[in-house]
Amino acid sequence: MSAGQILQFFQDWGLNYNGKTGLDAAVEIRSHIACAIAMKPAAFGSFCNAADADTNMREAAAFFSNVRKETGGFNKMEETAPHRYCTSDSLSGAGAELQAAGTAYPCSADSHMSYHGRGAIQLSWNINYGRFSEFLYGDRSVLLNNPDLVVPAGATGWASTLWFWMSDQGFGGTAPPVQLDACVPTGTMSPHAAILGAGSASGHAGMAQTINIINGGWECAVTSPHRVKATQRMQSYLDFAGMLGVAPHPECSSIADCAAKGINLGAGCALIDASESNACPLECTQKGAADWTGAKRFTCESKCTTAQPSAAKTALSRPCGATRMLRGRMV
Repeated sequence: MSAGQILQFFQDWGLNYNGKTGLDAAVEIRSHIACAIAMKPAAFGSFCNAADADTNMREAAAFFSNVRKETGGFNKMEETAPHRYCTSDSLSGAGAELQAAGTAYPCSADSHMSYHGRGAIQLSWNINYGRFSEFLYGDRSVLLNNPDLVVPAGATGWASTLWFWMSDQGFGGTAPPVQLDACVPTGTMSPHAAILGAGSASGHAGMAQTINIINGGWECAVTSPHRVKATQRMQSYLDFAGMLGVAPHPECSSIADCAAKGINLGAGCALIDASESNACPLECTQKGAADWTGAKRFTCESKCTTAQPSAAKTALSRPCGATRMLRGRMV
């Protein structure tokens, strides 16, 4: 993928990164990602590097559409945090299970050392800093003692993003608000594997599954106030895939072809998965004219067959397990 294509993805928001704008910003983003891959080529070398070029383009579109949502178009590469995301701190609000898991990754005694979200998919909490430190340096204490070594808009920040993208993550679980709790099916998968495994046989459509992995408990449940974000991620994916000239699914050639074949592009994220009894299918239409960036963008809306969707199932009818897995920012 070229810097020019990255620029096209984000031109409608105005691309700013590390004090640079436009093509200069896109060149630096691409350079930092390349540097991150070079840090761990055995682990990251298959990123957007499959034998099939279309699969690579779909992965790039999925990756950057999620990054766009996580960072606000590179405007927020580092979280403004209310506490330092240390499981042993009382201010963190960590429950007993999370506190117990955090004992293996002890926080620095220096209260200024913070494990807040850094990077394009916001590495957060001392547990994730310790795990990433083991991966990158072979020693969990490196980043636990020096979390600032994860430079949000730098090679280490992108390495943390690729580590998340290429590694198996627990997904699904309960979703807010508690009084209208819903259950998103749980599992373990990497976003990278979700793109490579998309298709009828796997039961998911790739991009939708990456949403579930990254933030599914909050964005892929109909009872969650954050559910609109899943639609925004999908809309960006369709835009980016169109710019790259690649079909959004390996088994169809276009949005219309997917619809004609009965292929649901929302499969994998319960909110936009038409097979969910308490959800509405996602209907996306492409505008006839290109906008000022030269792209014919998509608009996505939830479409129900009845005037109102059926009542959301509650935790009583679809209970989730008591344990929630730590991933990204959410626990």
